[in-house]
Amino acid sequence: MPASSGVHDFGVHDYEIVFRTLTAPLEVHIRAGAAKPLCVGDHYTVGRHGLLHDVVVEEIRHLKGGGWNARCKIFRTS
Repeated sequence: MPASSGVHDFGVHDYEIVFRTLTAPLEVHIRAGAAKPLCVGDHYTVGRHGLLHDVVVEEIRHLKGGGWNARCKIFRTS
């Protein structure tokens, strides 16, 4: 959830959250097509396999044909 703007969920857009455990174990990628891009520096919490991962957005890339990809770094797991 964005730390900079209070508590909000991602909304009704289609998001894809990808954990790259083999190639980059401390990275999470969040992608979407029509949704407003995340902001560098924002913090979010994502869940996977019963664990919560706090992540910070480090980079946003705009994709050809529309959409975007946010590369996030995991900084805490609980």
